[in-house]
Amino acid sequence: MRRASAAVVVVLALSSCTAEGPINPVPGPPIGYASGSRLRARVRSSAPGARQLVGWCDTKLGVDCTFTTAEDGALRCIPGGTEVLFLDELCQKPIAVVSAACGGSGPPAFASTTVLSEETCGGVTRAFRLGDAVDVPNSHAYVGAGASGGCLRTAQLEKDATAYALDPIDPADLVKGTLARAPKSDRLGVEVIVAEDGAQQHRGLYDVATKGRCFSIAGAIGGGDDRCIPNEVAWATYAADPACATPVAYQVRPTSTCPSAGVVVSYGFKGCDVHASFFAPADTVDITDVFTGAAPVCTLVRKQPALFGELQRDHVFYQVGAPVAATTFAPMRSQTTGLGRLAVPILAAADGTELTPPRPDVFFDTTLGVLCRAYVFPDGVKRCVPRDAVPIATPSFSDDACSAEVVGVPQSPGCTAAPVYAVRVTAGPACSTDVAATNIVKLDATPQTLPSYYTVDATGACAKQAQGGVFASITGEVPKTSLAVVVEAVE
Repeated sequence: MRRASAAVVVVLALSSCTAEGPINPVPGPPIGYASGSRLRARVRSSAPGARQLVGWCDTKLGVDCTFTTAEDGALRCIPGGTEVLFLDELCQKPIAVVSAACGGSGPPAFASTTVLSEETCGGVTRAFRLGDAVDVPNSHAYVGAGASGGCLRTAQLEKDATAYALDPIDPADLVKGTLARAPKSDRLGVEVIVAEDGAQQHRGLYDVATKGRCFSIAGAIGGGDDRCIPNEVAWATYAADPACATPVAYQVRPTSTCPSAGVVVSYGFKGCDVHASFFAPADTVDITDVFTGAAPVCTLVRKQPALFGELQRDHVFYQVGAPVAATTFAPMRSQTTGLGRLAVPILAAADGTELTPPRPDVFFDTTLGVLCRAYVFPDGVKRCVPRDAVPIATPSFSDDACSAEVVGVPQSPGCTAAPVYAVRVTAGPACSTDVAATNIVKLDATPQTLPSYYTVDATGACAKQAQGGVFASITGEVPKTSLAVVVEAVE
């Protein structure tokens, strides 16, 4: 697991929902969910288009919530809100810290955090109500005590942020969900959360024969032949030798509630296509013998103290054993469902039987013929931007006058395909989790290799960057009006 480095703490106040007003449906069929009497679905769509669940509105509490395991061991819809920090070095005194920019009509009413639990794989989520404002000594707080334990000091809090005491919420006050299973084909079924108020949500997939939960390998690695792979998996992304030629697999350390890996997955590109191979896990490997990187830069993990400390705490490593045939796992395919500009991508069994959407933030733009995700634009409108658009955070140029803009494009050995679009990304609205963009551009279909490139530095000068790469020229701007508008509603 990775931890963010200590920095000035800026905590976001996430959106809440309202129990007042009429239900506001978006035209189109619901995919993989149903609203209940207390939990109302937060959805996205085009107009018209298929609706896709992005979360829940708890109309009794007036706040967004997400199903996860609560302290009582039950699945419950846990309120969102601010991140939880701590006043003390043992992470026993929780506080919420809200940025001054998030003030608005007042601080959020709730906060939540995941804490270590020996009873539940992945920890449990603890929810709180915000109480009175409190002083933070020296403007420093602590972060941690999450699913992997630990408590670390943060850097100084944001200057104008306000800290609030937190009062625990009784899990019984939150909507409870139970798991049900619905077989859809001879090999695959859908796991469903059924809430006590009647709401329903697809949680994932399971293998009908083994009864174990599984996931889309194509969705996890970004393409290739799709199979439903058991959730207990180890990834062969480390190595056992100084040339990084002999793979070593890793898994977050298993416990009594988190089973050991049953399969190892190794993946990479073959030309432009992603390919996965499967193996049995073999003997464990001591972390002191594990290498990371790729030839010619391949180093022992123990020579990178920060990474070594993280991996030593919560990971285990395996040798890669005998190959496992892909046919061991149920085949799947991807298709779309729903009418309108934006269709919903959906995982399906080999015979085309619909299963479940792979993720809540991706649509298929039937006009552009690409997968897309919602970005918020400066006019406040959310539009669906091609998912494979290369992000531009800082412009790059091919000349020393910084007049000919180019975009660095990803390349894999043996693949000359170039991305079609790039998106200029920017900071989103204050205290929002929305991904923001200013505009979309089209790229030249023939990238060029440059030994170096240029950027504009903090003084406004055009500065040469020593490391080159593969770049594409910008051929024009994509009008915002040509992108599908994403509609959001609570229904």
